[in-house]
Amino acid sequence: MNRISISLKASLVGAFALLLLLLVGQGLFALSLVGGVYEDVETLATRWVPSVDITNKINTAIADLRGSQNRHIVNRTDAGMKRADDAIAADLKKLDERMKIYDGLVSGSEERALYGKFKDVFATYLKQHDELIAMSRAGKKDEAGEFLTSAMRQSYNELDNLADGFRDVNLAGAKQSYADSTADF
Repeated sequence: MNRISISLKASLVGAFALLLLLLVGQGLFALSLVGGVYEDVETLATRWVPSVDITNKINTAIADLRGSQNRHIVNRTDAGMKRADDAIAADLKKLDERMKIYDGLVSGSEERALYGKFKDVFATYLKQHDELIAMSRAGKKDEAGEFLTSAMRQSYNELDNLADGFRDVNLAGAKQSYADSTADF
């Protein structure tokens, strides 16, 4: 029987090479997993978190506008209505800025549909807003109050529900991204 004899030096080199190969393999495997986690974290940081943040800010701006509209109606002096007008202008500017930011973040078809409907309802709400302010300036405060709490309230509720809808789409995306990252890890 022929025995193949391997020198001690060759055995050590072979064992070291095998260990090195296993170590490199583990490193590459770990890097691929970390890469998947990184992609999920990047998606969270650049897509979902900014979208959730801005949708909440849009919702807050709508509520601020509604509060300023209320202040316009309850003010009986020119100075008070001027302060309310200034607040309304600031609220509308803030809302416009936030909607422009969100325009660039809308991605999915469901989110796009909800946001499109939101914009349509908001256009209606702005027309109602103009009517409301005209009534308030004309001294028709009771009529303006009734309008604010009836037709405008319906539009406001619809805006609120739509904003909640596209915020919820983004929250679901964030949760899914988190689940993906934990699965990758």
